[in-house]
Amino acid sequence: HTAEDACGNAASTVQMIQVVDTVAPHFTSLDPFVSASCADHELVMATADDTCSAVSITFTAFSAVGSGTPGQQIRIISAADDCGNSVEGLQLLTFDNAAECSGCTDAAADNYDPAALVEDGSCDYGGIYNQSGACNHDADQDGICDELEIVGCTDSTACNFIDNATDEGACLFPSNPLLDCSGACLNDADNDGVCDEDEVEGCMEEDACNYYALATNAGACDYSCQGCTYSSAENYAVSATSDDGSCEFDFSAPETAVCEGDADGDGQVGIHDLLSVLEEYGSYCN
Repeated sequence: HTAEDACGNAASTVQMIQVVDTVAPHFTSLDPFVSASCADHELVMATADDTCSAVSITFTAFSAVGSGTPGQQIRIISAADDCGNSVEGLQLLTFDNAAECSGCTDAAADNYDPAALVEDGSCDYGGIYNQSGACNHDADQDGICDELEIVGCTDSTACNFIDNATDEGACLFPSNPLLDCSGACLNDADNDGVCDEDEVEGCMEEDACNYYALATNAGACDYSCQGCTYSSAENYAVSATSDDGSCEFDFSAPETAVCEGDADGDGQVGIHDLLSVLEEYGSYCN
């Protein structure tokens, strides 16, 4: 700067003015929800401007697996000028073809996929569940991890039923449908150990005319075949086939006839008479 008076006297000095930029850039476009292709995973999807200098836009991406939509990405977008002033914005990016670029992006995981661009929550660290809470291994897709499956019979009528079984296993049933798993009858009204379906009704008295050795339930017995079978008895029963010991003899009755050969006088020629004759055989009479 130079100052001069009317007489031509002048003085000069130098003044340095320093301009300090403290104003951050501003976004001219930043859509909070964006859809894109996997091929655009490195593309910045925002613009910004600054009154003093050029603007550099960068972003840091995080998987949005917790949203329940594999293939979504949360971006923190930063716009900075040459003076170090910056502003940040938030953006949710959804990849339309997520299946083509999603996978496990953690190199520490057993199933790390170096080609994956977007984390899908499938990383397997050798445990039962992945970071999304889903099974790492579920062959039958029943929602129960293979390591937690319980194989067993799920039929409640079987002898080896397992209430908490998750995978169907072999079931065992009684070989006799009338018995339960312990070998007891399913139906046994009289508690005699013979199943109702196998019960056989019949006379169980051995001295009865209709005795049935295979009977398990007592039935009516018939004693009509019993009676006195000795024809010389007073109560001789012609129809009787089994002597019941009831024969009655009248030993006081006068002897009306002589029975030849009846040595013992019992009114009947029998084995005892023969024995009596043999006993005397060969003896001399006086």
